[in-house]
Amino acid sequence: MKKEYLILLAAGCVAASAANVNYDLLGRKGSKMNSPMVFKDVDYANPQKKEKQKLAPSLEDRTLAKRASGIKSGAKAIVGKFGPEGYKFTNCSNITAGCGEKLSFYANTMSLSSYRQKVNSNFINVTQDGRALEPEASAEIPNYVSAGRTRSGASGFSMTELSYTFSTNPVHVATFDERKDDPVLIKSAHYSDVKSSLGRQLVNEKYGSATNVGVYLAEEALPTRLNPRDGSAPFILAENASMSDFKTQPGFEMRASRMYKALKRFSQRSVVYAKKNRPSNPAAANPQIYMGLQAYGGSPVTKYSGSAKKLDNYIYDNRTVEILGAGNSFGKSTGDLSGDAYAVNAITVGALDPFTDQPTPYSANNKTKYGDGDWSCKPEMYNYSNFHINDYLRTYTSSKTSYNILPYYDGTEASAAITAGMVSDMLSVNEFYRWHPEVVKAVALNGTYNTHSKVPMYNHFVFDQKDVNNIHHSYYFIGDVNTLMKEYDDYDCPNSDIGCGKGKKEIRLVFDKYDLVGMFYQDDLDGFVASIAWLNSGNDVYNLGKLPQNFEMEIYHQPAGSTLVSYGAKRDATSLSWSAQDMPPFKSVTTYGYERATHPVDFTLRIVLTDEDTRSENYGQMVLGLDIKPIFKTKQR
Repeated sequence: MKKEYLILLAAGCVAASAANVNYDLLGRKGSKMNSPMVFKDVDYANPQKKEKQKLAPSLEDRTLAKRASGIKSGAKAIVGKFGPEGYKFTNCSNITAGCGEKLSFYANTMSLSSYRQKVNSNFINVTQDGRALEPEASAEIPNYVSAGRTRSGASGFSMTELSYTFSTNPVHVATFDERKDDPVLIKSAHYSDVKSSLGRQLVNEKYGSATNVGVYLAEEALPTRLNPRDGSAPFILAENASMSDFKTQPGFEMRASRMYKALKRFSQRSVVYAKKNRPSNPAAANPQIYMGLQAYGGSPVTKYSGSAKKLDNYIYDNRTVEILGAGNSFGKSTGDLSGDAYAVNAITVGALDPFTDQPTPYSANNKTKYGDGDWSCKPEMYNYSNFHINDYLRTYTSSKTSYNILPYYDGTEASAAITAGMVSDMLSVNEFYRWHPEVVKAVALNGTYNTHSKVPMYNHFVFDQKDVNNIHHSYYFIGDVNTLMKEYDDYDCPNSDIGCGKGKKEIRLVFDKYDLVGMFYQDDLDGFVASIAWLNSGNDVYNLGKLPQNFEMEIYHQPAGSTLVSYGAKRDATSLSWSAQDMPPFKSVTTYGYERATHPVDFTLRIVLTDEDTRSENYGQMVLGLDIKPIFKTKQR
């Protein structure tokens, strides 16, 4: 099913995606009046004594810094790179400044096994061989659970099933969530159409063997079989949780079951762990848990809260990729998100109607607030909802009422589950992205831009280093800021708005177009999109009322005939694109019309640290991901 995608960007996000001028929502150049970095859940004017102590820890006493950096003792900082040329890795301990820039000089391309060995020596969240272990047969693993048809009997409901096909059955029906309203006309796409639109493929057919990836499903109920023919639908109770911990009411049961089925339909190698709360030690699971999926996220709220803080700390400490639905109240009257969906480190997903490519009625407001009057860029991406799988109609009956439940998938939980399936296959194929949610988010941002919508194609996530159709150059920069970044003394900068004068810390990476696409595709290169994303302590965001760090990004090139060196920008360098200030913890820049007659081969990408609050509990540490993807003149390579 061919789709013409629509750009679905919040007004406050336009500058972050492709800006070349820094304007705020009211058109004021350089204004900070609408900064989305101010969270208003705490009274900052009169903090308690305990809060004051927390806001201003000693600069010498950073007890969390080493843990938060994600690296083992003995390394100040590490840089990793993955791209068509393979793997690169640098331990920055012996580099005094600018380790990120020197990656191309100090990190030789290595094999996967060599990269794995280096990662294990330096990074905390890794396995013995850098690879999740294959699960044994389910009969030999005691904590596998075979999902039954229902557990709602414990809540006083009985359940019956009847084969249901949308094409031959009436469509004037009420879903479970609409049971209090009048019946509505349900128009939905078939699952196969959604799969075709997103380009879903079988991992093993394209890439051969792949590794199983643990995904925890944080839900209030356990998934059940939605179809008697589904077999056992096995999952694992994370950390041997008791089944009695989970609710059994039909509504909770159906939501968990639909999310489970949608996740499995869009992933091939995911192993699902059921947990009412987040696992305390995801690295200890077998197969390892690299990501989480949740929908309920708490009640709708108007701003960043304690719930989002906890999730941000979890991601910061464990480095799992977290996929959340924006919440089904999103876009109704206020556009509020569920509490967890405000987490700055997570990927929040809104819902798109497959017929119109427009946000669904419960996800229609793509401007959301972090605080009073302060716009954010949540959700970061959308995916499809409102689709069906010809399956079984379920009827839940109690002594008081009866509900008919169609095999219909709606809500942001469905779009989040599809997204989680795509990302889990990405982690299955590419070990590089495991334990690096900051890089995964950068890849996601690039995918939403290249398709000219906020819905990335499946093959944007699932690729390997030899996949010339989806070329990515991905980096992570983790550890000591002063080791990773270099202070430059430039005064004549391509764009003084991002403050690149003397003393600014930054990373400069020099490329030519051969670095991006190789010589074979150079004539088809039309530009590129680059995105960064970085992790933040939830405690800092909550206590400081802002992000503890802010990075900006700029791309510029040298005029023909000039010599571009890695250190120091030339005075005649021309800025191609830069990101806007005071935005959420991700930035994107793009270039178009990359013609050889007017653009030289070389260009430089600058990542500038524009702000760092000394009160941060992890002051001086950074966890930043970068992804660069070429834009070709043809629609999709």
